[in-house]
Amino acid sequence: MAKKRIVDESTVASNPGNVVFNPLVWLKFHTKLTYGVLFTVLLIAVLMTFASFWLVLPALVVFLPKVNYFLRYKKEHFLFGDSNGGIVISDDPKLVAVTTNLSKYGGSYPVVKIIDYKGKSILGERIGTVALYFGSEDEGCPHWIGFDPVPIEYATGNKKEIQAAIESYENSQWTEIKKRLKQVPTPYQKGLYRIEEENSDWAIEND
Repeated sequence: MAKKRIVDESTVASNPGNVVFNPLVWLKFHTKLTYGVLFTVLLIAVLMTFASFWLVLPALVVFLPKVNYFLRYKKEHFLFGDSNGGIVISDDPKLVAVTTNLSKYGGSYPVVKIIDYKGKSILGERIGTVALYFGSEDEGCPHWIGFDPVPIEYATGNKKEIQAAIESYENSQWTEIKKRLKQVPTPYQKGLYRIEEENSDWAIEND
């Protein structure tokens, strides 16, 4: 029997990431996490060397399930999440802008999300991202309340996978990012920004 997914199985991404998550690549971009993992592994190794197995067992019981959950979550994020293009919009600090429609059942709820960026791409360059969407406690809400795009290069060093993602985006997506950025205050800062367009439904929600 297949394991139940951690990420929501009730929705399907219009453009799934299909990226194979490599934890070693992830650790390269997240140094604090790397040090934390190394410290924990070292601590457990020391305890296993100088203490009995039964003293170490509680640490393993706590640590290993959390690691397993994290790896499964990230694997599913990049396999099943929604892949969208991003553009590097600032060099100092390094920021990337990604746009999407947060609609759940139809309608138009455009947003721009600006995120930190740790990759090598420079100002104006295009990158690929994969995002999961999250909703409110109100199940009747017609849109997601946010999404978390993550650069694909944080998950894999496979250049073919990265390039395939970038080539999967419609040209209109790049145009939309640039157009919608005109409504985002400058200097750019991290955050989620609602975009008002002629056909968007944000105004209806505010009535």
